[in-house]
Parts: sequence; structure tokens; C-alpha cells
Amino acid sequence: MLLRDSISRNFLQLAGRYAAEVLIIFTGITISFLFEQSREEQRQKEALLLLAQSLLSDVETERALLIKDLPVSAEWVERMDSLRVQRESNTVSPRQLSWLYAVLTGQEMFLFDPQSPTYSSSVSTSLYGQLPDTVRKKLYTVYEGRLRYLQLLYDQQQENITSFRNHSMVPSLTHVPLGDLDKMQPDLEAFARELQQPKYGNLLNQLIITEKLCYRQNEDAIEAMTEVAVSLKAYLKALK
Repeated sequence: MLLRDSISRNFLQLAGRYAAEVLIIFTGITISFLFEQSREEQRQKEALLLLAQSLLSDVETERALLIKDLPVSAEWVERMDSLRVQRESNTVSPRQLSWLYAVLTGQEMFLFDPQSPTYSSSVSTSLYGQLPDTVRKKLYTVYEGRLRYLQLLYDQQQENITSFRNHSMVPSLTHVPLGDLDKMQPDLEAFARELQQPKYGNLLNQLIITEKLCYRQNEDAIEAMTEVAVSLKAYLKALK
């Protein structure tokens, strides 16, 4: 009886010791797992912060460029309209002739790049997929919609001008000595006579139509990018 009691006590003590060791090991593993999970969540949070900050910087930079171009686009429309009226009365001013010449020879073009390095490199990553749906939808609308269409319009405007210069302008008006692009000065009297040809009237109409589209799309893009910036700022505030 005493032997049986002794064996029972020893067994219970041994079982208790092993149970305690298992509990300690389990607790240690659980704490380690939770700690590592917390560290991973912190790393992920920091990565999302950097991504959102980079996206915001790209959006604000591109938006500033479009805002800067907006009055220039409006000036183009106004000048083209004025040129069209002056051309019809054959009284184009030297100032307007010089400006149109600068446009047709590529000196008055707005170089537009709608790409965001951050958006392009991150859009297919799992980290980007963790951004809120509303933010991702607005980014898609801007970069895959508004800015892509705006780039097509700018490219079309430049293509129209380049094609006209290469195929329709009198060669003597477009010849420029190598290295003297900023010194191009046309024979304004010859250019004024050239301007009376119907092909110039068609060109002016075409440029005005495209530039008005550029202006409207520019406004829409600026509004869309403003909304993206607001959403990104709100997201960054929530993350912090």
C-alpha cells in the first residue's frame, strides 16, 4: 500500500514536472511567435507608410506640373483663336507670327510624363494590394485613366505639329544651323504669306480643338489627383 502510494506520488510529481516544462516551452513559443508577429506587423506598417508617402509625393509633383501647364494651355487656345481671326483679315502681328513659328518648330511644347515611378513599380506587389480599396481605385483612375488619356492628347498635339513641320512647311522656314535652335528667326514676311495658305487654317483649327481637349482633361486630372492626395493623407494619418 505504501509502495503504491509512493509510486503514485512519484508519478504525479514527474507528470507535474513534465507538464510544467511543456507549459513553459509552450508559453515561450507563444510569446516568441506573438513578438515576431508584432515585429512583422510593425515592419509591414512602416513599409506601407513609405509606400503611401512615395505615392503622395509622386501625385503632388505631377499635380503641380499640370497646374503650372493649365494657364499655358489656356494661352495657347487664346493665341490660336487670335491667329485665326488675324489670318482671316491678313493682319497677323509680328509677335503672333514669331510665337506660331516657335510652336511649329518645337520650341513651345510641354513635355508631359504621366508615369509615377512608385505606382509603376508597386502596383503588382502584395504590399500595394494592402492599401485601402478607395485609395487604389482613385490611383487607378488617375494613372490608368485621366493621365493616360491626357498623354495621348499631348502626344497627338505634338505629332500634328511635327508632321506639319516635316511635310507642309516651306523648307527655308524650318532650316536651322546645328546648335542654334534657340536662335531661330524666320523671315516674318515670307511666313505671313505662307500663313495664308488653306493648310494653315486647317492646322490652326486642329490645334485649337486638341488644346481645348487638353485643357479640360487637365482640369479633370488635377481634380482627380487632389482627391487621391486627400485619401493618401487620411490613410497616412490613420497609419501613424
